[in-house]
Amino acid sequence: MLLRYHFVFFDWEEGLLPYLLDAVAILALFVIVGHYLSVGAKRLGRKNPRKGREA
Repeated sequence: MLLRYHFVFFDWEEGLLPYLLDAVAILALFVIVGHYLSVGAKRLGRKNPRKGREA
């Protein structure tokens, strides 16, 4: 059933600027989520989490 229908979600009526804004917003979302996942992983991997930041 999946191969019978070709589904492409692209709005041809949308202008270039709104499309680029959508793309940048999605990119920013992934960057922010990745950043906070990295921070969380560093906190979980630290041996003494009560000491604060150490270089």
